[in-house]
Amino acid sequence: MFYAAEPFGPTRDNLHAGLIASVIVNALRKKGTEPLSPSDFLFVSADAKRKRSLADGVAKLAALAKPARGRKP
Repeated sequence: MFYAAEPFGPTRDNLHAGLIASVIVNALRKKGTEPLSPSDFLFVSADAKRKRSLADGVAKLAALAKPARGRKP
């Protein structure tokens, strides 16, 4: 329970590294390019990436199907 309010350990270290990396990259990026966030630099295991990708795909399909549900054939 305490961890949810105040994360510690490798996860927090990962976030700190991502914050530093994003500040450096954004300071050196070209005009007109999108800024990067700390989450763009976080380590994510291959299994977690696969699960996130699947969840994103399902959410996109659900969003596409939503307008069609209200229409009559």
